[in-house]
Amino acid sequence: METPAMELAVRTLAQKNLASVGELYQTCQIMQRAMPVAASIDNYIEAQQGTPHVEALGKLAIALRILQAERSTKLFFDGRQGERPPLTELSRHWHASLCRYLFENVHWDGVGDVFDNVAFIVFNYDRCLEMFLFCALKDYYNLSDAQAGEVMTAVTIIHPYGSVGPLAWNRPHDSYGFGAQLHASELLTVSGKIVTFSESLECSRANDILGVVSEARTAVFLGFSYLQQNMNLLENVAAIERVYATAWKMSVSDVGRAKDRISDTFRMPPDAPIEVSNSLDAKALMAEYSLSITQ
Repeated sequence: METPAMELAVRTLAQKNLASVGELYQTCQIMQRAMPVAASIDNYIEAQQGTPHVEALGKLAIALRILQAERSTKLFFDGRQGERPPLTELSRHWHASLCRYLFENVHWDGVGDVFDNVAFIVFNYDRCLEMFLFCALKDYYNLSDAQAGEVMTAVTIIHPYGSVGPLAWNRPHDSYGFGAQLHASELLTVSGKIVTFSESLECSRANDILGVVSEARTAVFLGFSYLQQNMNLLENVAAIERVYATAWKMSVSDVGRAKDRISDTFRMPPDAPIEVSNSLDAKALMAEYSLSITQ
């Protein structure tokens, strides 16, 4: 954890009288020393289950850094300082390609059905996908915030490990803005939405994921690591018919392992098309297999 994140995490917990400032700082220093050999802060929290304050401090730091990362994107804008930047500045990202496929042949008076044949399982905590789709709907169909928000209530986006909260169109009275700068008590509330590996297997989202996967025929993996605990959340008894996946700069050996895990997870027959590329990023993969993905 960087010093600003550590200081805010300590101050937040101390205000709740959960521990003394000295105890919390000591735990933060222990966590900080461990980070160079941790696969991620999530992994460290999981490994230290039961150690006092580690989970609370770790989740606070995650929530703070995710909100800071959202704020640093071009999707963030402060309405008090003018209009949101045009999406032309984000056209190089895969999200723009996704929206082209989604919006193709969808007339404005049928925009409410634009997400009927797609669902998203997002293993990250941020809400960039939600925000991009919202902004794209507004720009492409010339919708108001309220109209775009209403369309967004129909899209299925599942965060297996939680997120930093819903955006306004989902639960207007229980949401924090994209890239919001929060007070200590608000940050504590947001950090409670973060879920660890083991918690994700026990939560209701696991059933939501199985429901989505069991109805799918095409699966697309973008920026995925194929960790077994993530694959376990996707496992189902119905066969996916085809898979297209990035494995950016993975070794040939690891690409093979990724294919095996996909095949095992979805119980696919040996001849089923599983395209896993270590030379295509998300945008390039979608361009390479655009007809196959959208069929």
